[in-house]
Amino acid sequence: MILVAESGSTKTEWRVSDGAFSSSLHTDGLNPLFGGTEGIVQEVSAWIDEVVRKENVDAFFFYGAGVLSAAATERLTALFSPVLPCARMEFASDLVAAARATCGDSAGIVAVLGTGTNSCFWNGRESELHTPALGYVLGDEGGGAYIGRRLLSDYLKGVMPSPVACRFGAKYGVTEAEAVRRVYAEPYPNRYLAGFARFAAENIAMPYVSELVEEGFACFVKRNLHPYPTGSYPVNFVGSVAAAFTPQLEKVCRSCSVVTGKIIASPVEELLEYHVGKAYGPTPAAR
Repeated sequence: MILVAESGSTKTEWRVSDGAFSSSLHTDGLNPLFGGTEGIVQEVSAWIDEVVRKENVDAFFFYGAGVLSAAATERLTALFSPVLPCARMEFASDLVAAARATCGDSAGIVAVLGTGTNSCFWNGRESELHTPALGYVLGDEGGGAYIGRRLLSDYLKGVMPSPVACRFGAKYGVTEAEAVRRVYAEPYPNRYLAGFARFAAENIAMPYVSELVEEGFACFVKRNLHPYPTGSYPVNFVGSVAAAFTPQLEKVCRSCSVVTGKIIASPVEELLEYHVGKAYGPTPAAR
């Protein structure tokens, strides 16, 4: 049995399969360098024992935004070794997840557009060129937190057009004091800000909203894709924001002479197919 997990800032998707049987689970996001992981691990352990039994899991592949250091890998190994005593484990970043899901073992350009953003040129085995993402304060252009931050800031500063501001205020009723507290004094401000991106998806027909989203994507393209050979390869996009705003993303890419490749919301099914195919031979995508 192969177990694959793809974890973002907001949620983690789990899939287990041997090519013939598959099962899935959704939990909160799991960042190995922050607290709150034990409850998620217990939930996964109970699910595994229910559907396949932990002793039958031969390999575990975990992809996550926080998997960037030896400390993160050590933490994840300690968390999951008791749960999966017979499994070979591999931990990699969300960028590797996006690359394997869209390019497999072939070369290509990959971009993540979710709560945060990231990108690289994938040579078929590893990232060969990489623009630093820098997180929601210094980077993450075009991601959910970026879009949400712009919306919230424009609303509180009174520069959001009145018709849009009326809808925003009616939906959230957020105050300056609440926003400052949530962003500067509480955990996961990126998740909080990204929550407002749903408003953009619901109101994308309003010119102010579509222009704001397109400005974010243009900023992402210009500041992140410049090192890559975009004249020779299409750019594959993975993430909830890329999928939610595909028409706007494709419009911006065309204006910047960037050819878009695959655009998928979540890479977990493609990752499962990739790893199951390597272990058991090619199979149809997991259901």
